[in-house]
Amino acid sequence: MKGAHIRGAKGDNGKVIHRKPLSRLRIQTTRLVDNWDRFWFSSRPQRDMNWIRIAIGIAAAIYALTWLMSLGGWTSDDSLLSQSQTEFLIGRGVEGTGSEGRVSPLFTLVPSGFAWVYVLVTSIASFIVAFGVGGRFAVLLAWALLLGLIHRVPMLQGPGDFLITGVFGYLLICPGEKFTTSNRDESIDRVANSWLCNLAIRLFQCHVFLWFAASLASHLAEPMWWNGTAPWWLSFSGDQSWVSMRFWLDHPYVMNLICSSILGLQAWILISFLVPSWRSSGTVALVAFAVVNLVIANDWVYSVAIVACIPTLLVPSGSALRSQN
Repeated sequence: MKGAHIRGAKGDNGKVIHRKPLSRLRIQTTRLVDNWDRFWFSSRPQRDMNWIRIAIGIAAAIYALTWLMSLGGWTSDDSLLSQSQTEFLIGRGVEGTGSEGRVSPLFTLVPSGFAWVYVLVTSIASFIVAFGVGGRFAVLLAWALLLGLIHRVPMLQGPGDFLITGVFGYLLICPGEKFTTSNRDESIDRVANSWLCNLAIRLFQCHVFLWFAASLASHLAEPMWWNGTAPWWLSFSGDQSWVSMRFWLDHPYVMNLICSSILGLQAWILISFLVPSWRSSGTVALVAFAVVNLVIANDWVYSVAIVACIPTLLVPSGSALRSQN
């Protein structure tokens, strides 16, 4: 068929109409557009969102509870992050600092007792979201309360705080269905199909993928990940490392093995999002990465946030970033 015309149907006058073949570029472009539409705007059952919502909701509730005993001490009038001190540090009233966007009830209601109540209400609201009660209104309320914590003490936030609150907003697009253990009729699931559910899941997946891509890129750009000292520095990011990295500084092969393992796990996670057959092993990599982070950095919130990302890999019907067709 190279260089030839394609014979088509006959016209009204009986003559054969010849058509030039579509260019390869046009075919590839059409295929790309079709895959793009299928990836973002396909319809899927809303129940596919349930386990993502449950995981993120529980992770947010745990995150809020971590502030239960300490937030009042940090935000009281005589603390390091009192209202006046925090407003000075974030540049409140100074043009160009973006401080006007840091809105939180904790700025105006400063008694430590109220901080305790605020944290408890935030945790309860997140649990309510996890169980699918209240729909988008419950999601919006819980998300606003979580952002209130972030805005009040931004200096104390770690990567887990931003990962949880960052993806939480996608539940507004589609919160899924109410969690239930009862038997379901398949016809109900067909009626509950929604392209918004697919869109929300894709945003979750892309967010987590880009998060680990940025994490891996930033690690590769730091000399400490090449000279083997990164685990020692990570051990200072938490309250107290489970394993003393100072001892292992005298064992460069061990330190470099730990660094290579952490980098390898992140690369493994990224590949699992792109290759559908790697999804199960990607789950193992996420759990292993969370455990390593917990043991070395003792960062409970980040470890919980990482585990909460597992359902983004396990949603059915072609959940990986690459189309399976």
